[in-house]
Amino acid sequence: MVGLAIVGLAVAAAVAAVARSEYEKRCLSVETTRIHSPKIKRPLSIVFLTDLHEAVFGRGNGRLLQVVCDAKPDIVLIGGDMVLTPKKGKTRMAVALDFMEALCGRLGVGSDGYQPCVFYADGNHESRLLWKGGRFVGEYEKYFEKLTRLGVVHLDGASAPYDGWLGVEGVELPPEAFGPLLWKKKTALRWPAGSCRPCADVGPYTADAALAGQKETAQAQSGYGSTKARWEIGTLQTQAEQTRSGRVGDDTYRISLVHSPLYFEESAAAGADLTLSGHFHGGTVRLPMLGGLLTPQLQLFNPFCAGTFVAYDRAGGGNHDGQPNYDGQPNHDAQPNHDGQPNQGAASTVGPGGRFTRIGESMIFASNESDVRIDGNPTMIVSRGLGVHSLPFRIFDKPQVVVVKLQPEEE
Repeated sequence: MVGLAIVGLAVAAAVAAVARSEYEKRCLSVETTRIHSPKIKRPLSIVFLTDLHEAVFGRGNGRLLQVVCDAKPDIVLIGGDMVLTPKKGKTRMAVALDFMEALCGRLGVGSDGYQPCVFYADGNHESRLLWKGGRFVGEYEKYFEKLTRLGVVHLDGASAPYDGWLGVEGVELPPEAFGPLLWKKKTALRWPAGSCRPCADVGPYTADAALAGQKETAQAQSGYGSTKARWEIGTLQTQAEQTRSGRVGDDTYRISLVHSPLYFEESAAAGADLTLSGHFHGGTVRLPMLGGLLTPQLQLFNPFCAGTFVAYDRAGGGNHDGQPNYDGQPNHDAQPNHDGQPNQGAASTVGPGGRFTRIGESMIFASNESDVRIDGNPTMIVSRGLGVHSLPFRIFDKPQVVVVKLQPEEE
């Protein structure tokens, strides 16, 4: 009898877990982060979407589209993995294409009276179309050709200035960045990991511009189809290197789209003010006090599964190591200070021995919106993403739409 009771409880728990997962996969949690920095010249609203994996939220993804439009974004950033590229079988991209077409068609006028811009960086599922070859030959080019015709700016290892004071870059990670890790922290990469080519300033578009004109402008600015001819291939540069070369100024606010959150340290050290990532799907199952259970790279309870993270200098007491300084302490090595505070400020509180502190992890039991304010320091926001693939479950791990409100530093 006891054995039957245990089996019955196990079956009931399994049924309840599947039911909960199916319910959560249809949910959408909108979560907002406000960031203040002296580099930010005017208020700007950003929507960050990642890891759709052909998921559908309402007919024609209508619920997802409405959520994005309700946020009234100036910029929409796509962090990759909108398509589904299985190791076996055909690529699935029809839902992603339909969604992107509807998104570009339905975006309303932003707070400035400008038409929002849409930037798209690759995830491993888009990049896999290039890595694998074979049955995928030509699909990468066809997919992004269709998107650029819609007005999407494809950041395939490129950087694009926006409105004169903001820079958006897409970092291309190699295949080894996404392999199984198990007990390993991450695969060490020579950073910067990809190539970065400058685009012309791509925005904002005026609201009364004809749609056809916007498409033509976007194609010309993104350089699709002639990228290799127009831009010299090179490695991503640090902020200091870009300043010396004239590509960016010291006061450029840099947003870096890095699909894997494991490379926040490298991104921050390279000068990114805000790193946006996804890839881990929140850890599939989120447990109180422990966070995400399992990543697609087979890591248990990785702390970067989801949430908002801030970088500080390890020592928290001055910088002598030739690296950027994040802690508000005196800087002794002529390297930039990225914390938005006076160079003689007091140290911020950091977890024991850690370079990063989580200041606003996405809720285990997610509410519709969490609001976190960040001042100055290099920040990473890791989205729980929208869809699923290899591990088709979500428990206490609702799909997420990230809204970022950039605000000028208050006087």
